[in-house]
Amino acid sequence: LMVVRDLGSLLLVATLILLGKGVTLAIGGFVLWEALGMFVTLELARRTANLKLTAPDFSGLQKYLSFGLPLALVTVGARLAKFADRYVIVNWLGVEQVGIYSVAYTGGAIGVLFLKPINQVLLPDFSVLIESGMREKIEQRLGSVVKYFIASQAAILVFAFFLGHSALLLVSTESFLQGIQVLKIIPVAIMAYGLLQIGTQVLNAEESTRAVGAIWLGTGIVNVLANIIAVPVLGMLGAGLATLLCYALGAGVCWWVVLRMYSPKVKYESLFKVGA
Repeated sequence: LMVVRDLGSLLLVATLILLGKGVTLAIGGFVLWEALGMFVTLELARRTANLKLTAPDFSGLQKYLSFGLPLALVTVGARLAKFADRYVIVNWLGVEQVGIYSVAYTGGAIGVLFLKPINQVLLPDFSVLIESGMREKIEQRLGSVVKYFIASQAAILVFAFFLGHSALLLVSTESFLQGIQVLKIIPVAIMAYGLLQIGTQVLNAEESTRAVGAIWLGTGIVNVLANIIAVPVLGMLGAGLATLLCYALGAGVCWWVVLRMYSPKVKYESLFKVGA
């Protein structure tokens, strides 16, 4: 369903623009498609879980608020971590450099595609295992997920180092080769980002959302400060390094908390097999 929604919206917008229907109509089509997708998703969920409309019950509101409100900090921190570099670059280096940086960043961040499928199921999966008291199963599952993601990112990192130059030329022009160092750094940053996301889901399942909110807000703030310091000195490379720094620190703190709860069983000797 997610593939249909994402691919459908992309094809719809691209078709409307290619037919010369204008940006307004393209945005309208995108909004309608997303609204339709939301309706279909809710209807499928209702039928699958046999849900019925009832009068609202506010008895558990305090519990939901204590769990959900700290997650607002996650949104703020994630936005700062993801977009602060562009704002700093445009102020110091100009719009053209933002475009070059964005192309290199997007190419290096392709590993997020490997993270999305597992990230969707981690929270409900871990929640069920925690409620069932299956601690050993959680540690095995966590180790497998970490192994899979690190191996996939390692393969992308190798590709970026040896074929990044050719890949940039394939999708852009020679002027975009200024971002080649960013292309090589971002896969490492995305590896840290993925570990942060995986650890976040464990803490969410443990209902430690206050820790999650604080970690993500700190990650975003570090990214802003690091970009302000690094971009004027190192340019786009500084923005890439700032992204790596913020996600690495965030992942480090997150896993410091997680490892106090669990001991994931990662078979490091099999990482190379998975990567291959």
